[in-house]
Amino acid sequence: MTKKQESKPNGTTVQLAEFVLELYAAGWTQQQVFGQYPQITPDLVNRVFSLAALLCVREEVLSQLSGVPESRLLNV
Repeated sequence: MTKKQESKPNGTTVQLAEFVLELYAAGWTQQQVFGQYPQITPDLVNRVFSLAALLCVREEVLSQLSGVPESRLLNV
């Protein structure tokens, strides 16, 4: 498996990311998360938040571009 394939989120990865984000949104601390779910590592949490940030930025960019004519986008 190539590095690009490894980094592409699949359904299980997305579900896990949602789960981790929901724990933090519910007010869990890192200590609580790592204590209750030892399989969740600091590296995994960092990747989850990186993915969430990327998706938020992408959503913001897409929302700003909605309604902009495609011909204008191609000239930018």
